Amino acid sequence: SERAGMPAHRALWVLMSMLVAATGLQAPSKQDWVVGVLAVPGYGQLYQATFETFLNEAVGPLFGPPLRFAMQELPLDFLHRKAYVRNATFDFMFLEASMYSCIERENIATAMATVVQLQGGVEVYQSGGVIIKRTNDSSILSLSDVKGKVMGGFSPEHLDGFQMQNNEIYRNGVVLFAESAALIVESDPVRIMRDLEGGIMDVGFLPGGFLEYMTNLGLVDATKFATLHCRQSNSSSSNRGPFILSTQTHPGWALARMNSINGPDMQVANEVARALLTINKTHPAAVAARYSHWNLPASYQVVSDMQLATGLAKQDPVSQRSKCVRFHDLYSMITCPPGYFRLPRASVRKQCENTNFTCPMGKQCLCQPCSKALEVEVHNHPEDKRCRKVEVSLTHLLAYSLTHTNSSTQLTHWCPIEKDHS
Repeated sequence: SERAGMPAHRALWVLMSMLVAATGLQAPSKQDWVVGVLAVPGYGQLYQATFETFLNEAVGPLFGPPLRFAMQELPLDFLHRKAYVRNATFDFMFLEASMYSCIERENIATAMATVVQLQGGVEVYQSGGVIIKRTNDSSILSLSDVKGKVMGGFSPEHLDGFQMQNNEIYRNGVVLFAESAALIVESDPVRIMRDLEGGIMDVGFLPGGFLEYMTNLGLVDATKFATLHCRQSNSSSSNRGPFILSTQTHPGWALARMNSINGPDMQVANEVARALLTINKTHPAAVAARYSHWNLPASYQVVSDMQLATGLAKQDPVSQRSKCVRFHDLYSMITCPPGYFRLPRASVRKQCENTNFTCPMGKQCLCQPCSKALEVEVHNHPEDKRCRKVEVSLTHLLAYSLTHTNSSTQLTHWCPIEKDHS
């Protein structure tokens, strides 16, 4: 719910903006400024009212001559294209938490503000993932029981559809890519639920909110599923949101400035941040993009730690600097935690056969592609460039999860009694 009046920190920034405008601003190095937004169908364009209309009205006239702001769509795999980032034509980026954590760790950009979404009419400051099983499966009572089980989730590049669940399972003593029977990679949340119900998989991964959304539409029978490692909260004041979750939580999307911005141009970045903090949920820009407001930049440390723990980011032992792993196909998305190594591509192709797991017709499966390393083992396998690209459905999934946020169903009965050992 909207708090009475304007939050103190936002009111302070409004006052600062008025004072700066009254004293005058130095001319920046250019008149045209670009905000890069991930090209998620049905979502990115919703922010045109914020990053073009609003910024041109609220920030542009503060400078002389007036600045012009435009929005540019970023390809979903832009981070994996070195030349695209190196030759960037944008000044700001609006990114989900995992991508932002990567560009922050690699000193490409710095967060200026974090958006607070509205889901089911509730302010959601933090997001996460959910891990579910069949209610009648008594062999799985906690996350430690998923060893040897068949998992079903989204592509390993998806934050709330795989990465957060993988990390939670790892934090509870299980290495998913080494100790589960298999991971069935899916692109449709409804299919994951149906495959779980039909016994094709034992455990399913979904982004927080999908359970409630699909139940609200009558697409699934909620009584057939139970949540593992349940961390339910129905209050936005808890910073979790209205959905059942199984994982740690992380902040929402961040607006970041490129670290190449300096000198008088920093005034532009500061004014953009100040202006965003004046938006409330009744503002046309917020209504158009279905969010509540903007906050000062949140900490994305939980995502950064998750990336290092699960091998999504690698640290150089000499420089101590770390960098996110770049993905280009399903094999490259296999990341192993410290102490484990990824099997050669040819071996991964045969692993399901070697482990006596039959991948269902039409599915993509990964069967124990990570192996525990011995101290004397050194593995250096060249990449096999002949492998076809996997059909990754990140575009579909992000659009689905970000544009269907009006569910009000709260599934309190989905949480079995289970101790939280984390």
